[in-house]
Amino acid sequence: MLSSHSLSTSSLRSAVVDAARRISLGMSAFIALLVDFDLSGEWAFDNAPSCAHWVAERADTKLCTVREWLRIGHALTVVDEVDRRFAVAGCRTAGRRRR
Repeated sequence: MLSSHSLSTSSLRSAVVDAARRISLGMSAFIALLVDFDLSGEWAFDNAPSCAHWVAERADTKLCTVREWLRIGHALTVVDEVDRRFAVAGCRTAGRRRR
């Protein structure tokens, strides 16, 4: 673990930003995995009433938090599908710009 005394102020700021980016990327991958797991129905093999219940119990997380992760994940799946369909049709979605 990095000590705050061993880093300069700018290095500490960079370390915080880098850690935040890693968390964000990890959370993005985790939420996508949760959606796949939800759609697979594998959670039902353990007699869980829902995917959210299964994950909350095993991840020691509040049920409402897992439900929110799943809600966001499923919503992002829809957004990705809409974006893909616009791309296939040769259109761009609002707010997206060519680089």
